[in-house]
Amino acid sequence: MNSKYSVILAILVVLTAMAAAGCTTTSPAATATPAASQAPATSATATASATTPASSMPTLDFNSLKVLEYKITSDVDGQSTSMNMRWEFGASDVRMKITSEGMTVMDMTVPRDQASGTEGSGALGDAMSDDFSTTLVNAGPDVVTVPKGQYTCTKYTVTDGNAVSTYWIANNVPLPIKMTQSENGKETMTMELVDYQV
Repeated sequence: MNSKYSVILAILVVLTAMAAAGCTTTSPAATATPAASQAPATSATATASATTPASSMPTLDFNSLKVLEYKITSDVDGQSTSMNMRWEFGASDVRMKITSEGMTVMDMTVPRDQASGTEGSGALGDAMSDDFSTTLVNAGPDVVTVPKGQYTCTKYTVTDGNAVSTYWIANNVPLPIKMTQSENGKETMTMELVDYQV
């Protein structure tokens, strides 16, 4: 499987497992305002660059989600791909739909317990919490615009060798607003919030 698809598949598995298993995980704090009148992102100033302890991070509660959709853009080995991934959570099933360039790539409904791929609802959240508690760095406030709107967020980074993952977290939003992954200074993947309903 080429690396472009394995990155996307890994993101899919993690998000689906978290949401379908109903787990909660800790994540960075932020201030959210999904208002169109926010100052442009260039006016936000990054401040603190200290590792954030897990105890100061609010909980992202995937239990509350009824709908989740991200636009995912990847650029691996010079090949760009863009797709939307949407999950609709019912009481007993999860509908997963992927569209790209206006065409449906996948549209399936599976029982909720089969969508997670994990045993125990807290396992994934606990693993993410452990990772974030030791490696998450607060990069300061930032205003980001995604298909869902404009949000005032706190930007966080996780560095692992030449790879950097960046997360924009807004207060009172149960999932990241935006996520990026870079390798050797080149952005390889971006996920932007398109829709969510609680």
